[in-house]
Amino acid sequence: MMKGIYYEYKEILFAFLAIAFMLNMFSALPIEAFAVTADSRVYEKDGYTVTYRIGSEWDNNRSAEVTIKNTEAESILNWTLKYDVDGEVYNLWNSMVGSEDENGTVIKNNGYNYGLNPDSPQITDILSQV
Repeated sequence: MMKGIYYEYKEILFAFLAIAFMLNMFSALPIEAFAVTADSRVYEKDGYTVTYRIGSEWDNNRSAEVTIKNTEAESILNWTLKYDVDGEVYNLWNSMVGSEDENGTVIKNNGYNYGLNPDSPQITDILSQV
């Protein structure tokens, strides 16, 4: 049980760090995380909010929903997310795998959702084997 919680927090942290890096490539970003429930986390930073929610877990599989919301006045273009799934992503909705290596999986926009408009959340569903 504790091992599962540890990996869940690890995945959430890596997901947030990846978004922070992607949105602000050349400056260090302080991290603030606020727990919503045991299966959901919200990360807020100037210009965007990332919500991570585990939908379900079964037989070494996990479904997660990641919502990225632009809180600025201008669109965020060509968004990406580096996500440590502690396993392998095998299905995505509203995004695609850009690359995978031992440091994580880069998930990026699907082209049709290239721009993240102000106050318009982008929801990405991720299925992975852990």
